[in-house]
Amino acid sequence: QLAKSGNVKFVRVWFDKYQMAFQGHSQQFEMQFLTDNGEERWREIYLSPIHDPDLNIWEVSAVAHDITQKKVTELGLAESEEKFRNI
Repeated sequence: QLAKSGNVKFVRVWFDKYQMAFQGHSQQFEMQFLTDNGEERWREIYLSPIHDPDLNIWEVSAVAHDITQKKVTELGLAESEEKFRNI
C-alpha cells in the first residue's frame, strides 16, 4: 500500500521510526510514496540520533535517497523470476 503525505499509515510509520531514533536506535527503511500528482516514488530513509556532549539525544538526523529506479528494476526482476519458475 502506498503512503501519501497526511494519510494515517504515512504519519504512523514516521512517528514510530522517529520515536525509535529518539530512543537511540538508528533506523533504515524503505517507503513507497504517492506524490501529489499521483506518481509512485520510492525512498530509502535513514534516521540517526544526534547526541550532545553528555550523550543525551538532542535531535534526529534524517536522510532520504530516491531509489525509485532501483525498486522498479528489483520488482521487475522478481516478477520475471516468478514467471520463469512457473514455466
